[in-house]
Amino acid sequence: VPGEEKYKGKGISYCATCDGDFFQDKEIIVVGGGNSALEEAVSLTKYASKVTIVHQFDHFQALEHYIEEASKNVKINFIMASKITEFIGREKLESIRIENQVSHEISEIKAEGAFIFIGYVPNTGKLGGVLALNGSNVI
Repeated sequence: VPGEEKYKGKGISYCATCDGDFFQDKEIIVVGGGNSALEEAVSLTKYASKVTIVHQFDHFQALEHYIEEASKNVKINFIMASKITEFIGREKLESIRIENQVSHEISEIKAEGAFIFIGYVPNTGKLGGVLALNGSNVI
């Protein structure tokens, strides 16, 4: 995504536990719709004034517990069926441009931080045949 490399460490992070406290009272986004994204979004509400989850599908790929917990949190908003098309800023991340996957409407939202929780590849290759792995190569 344009701007992702430019703003790594300047607003874009991949670890809520590591970097969450840098976003005290800021508006941030979480990218993704699985367990990690929803769990980390809830965690980030301890720091951020507002957390917006941006997910490319119209439904989550997370356990019901995580969906319910995030849905009940007043600091969390959802932008579904949308993808990020650009990270925007000057010295650091300031906003993101998103495209709705259904209407193709383009919009820009304020984002002083972005936490990306998509596309993980499990590091379990050496465990195949030793431990039972599921279809996603997860124990």
